[in-house]
Amino acid sequence: MIGLTEDDLSVLRVLVPHLQKNVKSIVANFYVNLENESSLSTIINTNSSIERLRVSLERHIAEMFNGIIDSEFVAKRHRIAVIHARIGLESKWYLSAFQDLLNSFFAIIEETNYSGPDKFKAIQSISKILNFEQQLVLEIYEAEQENYLVEENERKTEIMEEIQQSSLSLNEVIDNTNSDIEEMTNVLDHLQSLSDDNSNLADNISKAALKEQQMLAETEI
Repeated sequence: MIGLTEDDLSVLRVLVPHLQKNVKSIVANFYVNLENESSLSTIINTNSSIERLRVSLERHIAEMFNGIIDSEFVAKRHRIAVIHARIGLESKWYLSAFQDLLNSFFAIIEETNYSGPDKFKAIQSISKILNFEQQLVLEIYEAEQENYLVEENERKTEIMEEIQQSSLSLNEVIDNTNSDIEEMTNVLDHLQSLSDDNSNLADNISKAALKEQQMLAETEI
């Protein structure tokens, strides 16, 4: 759909000298803009460093202009997508990054002595390769995000099942505790009954003894 052809790849190869002369400034400007967003700076400092990423970006840009699209080219873009998804880079920042690069490339073409039609052809070819790059990365990025959501839902389901199991176990403990309390109450009631019986028996014995003493006293008189 984007119309990327071998002719476009040839145009990109022709642009390599202009790219090599300006790649350092392109990368420098890219990371100046990137550092203005605090969330991106945090992601970089947590997972890598600016210097390492500068080298990676220079190599990445060179590969876009060498006119070769093969399985290795695609595999590298897929690895980038997986890494971006795992470190939590939002897709909007990825798209913004490519627009930033596109702006720099357009500025380079504008400074050349190419004719108007040749400049237009160069801009077209650059736009196509950047669009193709984005398609490769975002396709895998979306798949990684879907896998992450599936894994997250499975994890939450496991947690809910554990909670339910714990709830059942707790109910069993409560039931057993209530049963134990009921048995203990019955024992206490029984003991209280025995205590009452013993008290009554003691009263009866006391009364009988008192009566016996009275009878003995009357006999002595």
